[in-house]
Amino acid sequence: GLAVGTVLCFTNMYFGLQTGWVTMGSIQSAVVGFAVFRFCWPRGGTPFGPHENVVVQSIAVATATMPLAGGFVGIVPALQMLSPPVRLSVAQQLAWCGGLTYFCIFF
Repeated sequence: GLAVGTVLCFTNMYFGLQTGWVTMGSIQSAVVGFAVFRFCWPRGGTPFGPHENVVVQSIAVATATMPLAGGFVGIVPALQMLSPPVRLSVAQQLAWCGGLTYFCIFF
């Protein structure tokens, strides 16, 4: 789920900066996750079923929507259009992500 979500995250970042829109990627996550895990799942074990696919899809969608939830599609680029522009370094953007993660998980 994390690998599928990471790919969708990068496509959402690119597409979102170009158009201002992002996709949840629910259907793409479910189909790609099912295809990958169905054929890579070890034989003889518990079969890869709908419950496992929901877990893969949930993780992938949560990862794929990071550019929108983190403000990297709308808020952070808009800060650079202010007068004077607000430019965030990579460390500041990582701190922004860490702060969002902390407050979204614990509050």
